[in-house]
Amino acid sequence: MPPNHRTELLVNGELHSGFTGGHLMRSMNAPASNFELQYSATRTDTGRAWPIYEGDHCELKIDDKTVLVGYVDRSTVGYDPMARTYTVSGRSKTADLIDCSCVHTPREWLNANLARIARDAAQPFGVQVAVFGDSNRNVGRRTRARAAVPANGAQAATAAQRAMTKFKFQAGEPAIEVIRRAAALRGMFLFDGPDGDLVIARVAADDAGVALRRGVNVFKGERTGDWSQRFSEYRFRGQSNARDDLPGSAGRLNGKAEDPTLQARERFRPFVVTKKGAGGREDIGAMAVIERNKRAGQSETYRCTVNDIVDGNDEAWNVGYLADVDDDWCAIRGRMVVVSARIPLVGPWQTDLELSWPEAFDEVDYPTRGRGDVWS
Repeated sequence: MPPNHRTELLVNGELHSGFTGGHLMRSMNAPASNFELQYSATRTDTGRAWPIYEGDHCELKIDDKTVLVGYVDRSTVGYDPMARTYTVSGRSKTADLIDCSCVHTPREWLNANLARIARDAAQPFGVQVAVFGDSNRNVGRRTRARAAVPANGAQAATAAQRAMTKFKFQAGEPAIEVIRRAAALRGMFLFDGPDGDLVIARVAADDAGVALRRGVNVFKGERTGDWSQRFSEYRFRGQSNARDDLPGSAGRLNGKAEDPTLQARERFRPFVVTKKGAGGREDIGAMAVIERNKRAGQSETYRCTVNDIVDGNDEAWNVGYLADVDDDWCAIRGRMVVVSARIPLVGPWQTDLELSWPEAFDEVDYPTRGRGDVWS
């Protein structure tokens, strides 16, 4: 029996339903989930149909469960000889961190950890921040429950709590970029929780509760290998703020990570990155490994369409969760992490997922593959 779900939008205390189209988009590459909804009214309806306007505070619900809290960015009304049509789109509360400049004063932090920097930058916008490994996780239970949780918790906790001697930002720099740069120095990533709060974590250890198998719940799949942005070695060079008081080359740092898959093919492709404000040799080396793994993961992606909008935990598909994948036609068999989900808000209830390998989001060795190998 095909699945059936109910979508509702709570706007300024008024609940709306009966939409004719729409989708919810979640992605590990965008720390603000977004949605779009369509509805209509006949030409004979002379009343004002469902007044939803740009700037309205909204809460998107699927089967009475909140999946997004934020604001309507845009509203459009149009008509033809038969009907009037309306479209509204919006994003999570974290969108303000993306659009707006960081206004924290002064424009630097001294001896501050990642949690403090992120919370200071987000505080003026009313966005709470949950950093895995930090004891002050004062956010809603749903944010913690459905946010990505690192597989190597002890390592992530240490990274989150380790202080940065000096961390600066430029006037006009978007708040999210300030937070993203600080998180990158600790090998962590940004997500938004269902309550509109910002979550900073590493790759998930939580399970989606369902395996993805061709012919069972996957009816469309695509495997893509792309080496155009993958390199044989990554060289990171930086200046440690912690060592700025020392003369000459004392504060210069170097880190290097090699990609054995490309090196086995005897292809020389170096990639050099200069980073300001690296905390020390440990940081610069970790950044090289994380960059290698991120690009390797982006070069090996799997996209599929599944037959429902909820995972095995009866929750709307979310990013950062692990699922076993078995697709013989695409030669993939292994445990992968969901990196994006396009969820329909009106039937048919089929979700488009993109998955990658969990090593792409962690500071570990990335799997080495030979030509034509099964991805596992």
